[in-house]
Amino acid sequence: MINMSNFNPQKLSVKYIPPATDLNPIDGRKYTLTHSDVTGELFLSVGYEYDYSAIDAKMRDEVIAELHKNAENNYVLFGRTYVSGGEFGVANSTIRFTIFQKEMYTALKGICIW
Repeated sequence: MINMSNFNPQKLSVKYIPPATDLNPIDGRKYTLTHSDVTGELFLSVGYEYDYSAIDAKMRDEVIAELHKNAENNYVLFGRTYVSGGEFGVANSTIRFTIFQKEMYTALKGICIW
């Protein structure tokens, strides 16, 4: 799970997936946030598509998000995580959900700070 209680922006690495850049696209921009349990580093990929190659298929502890304009022309960030599709069992799914709830604010810092 993402454990970012002590969020350190120095440990955040950002990768832009071409043709995306630091400025474009804005509308529809997709973010994939993963991490290393060993080093505590965070890895943020930004592009037109999610960075599925960065996602650990067994752990599934990424946070993905997308930026869109709403009806009032304001940008809104929509995000999601994967708690379980049944493979983690009820007890583990409950623990995963609790951890995601606890860490989501900090995960969003990682996405929004870049």
